Amino acid sequence: MTKDIEAPPALAACAFTAVGHYVIGFAVQHRESDGPPLADYYGRLAPTTHPAIAATARTLTTTAPDDEFAFGLGLLLDGLAQQTAH
Repeated sequence: MTKDIEAPPALAACAFTAVGHYVIGFAVQHRESDGPPLADYYGRLAPTTHPAIAATARTLTTTAPDDEFAFGLGLLLDGLAQQTAH
């Protein structure tokens, strides 16, 4: 959140925690991605039990990490901005 957005203390605390967890989780996930490529994992999932992953596996594994991070952070910030608009 920017300093231009006013939020009640409880919302600000939750926002701080949510954004912090997102950033830390993203960093840990990418730091520990030395195992088999994610595409291999997705390729082993049955399309009958995981149809959404099967349909999007290529996009899930070819999106640049910076773009993936920016998209997720944008969703978080947009949602927080909506909360402060109430």
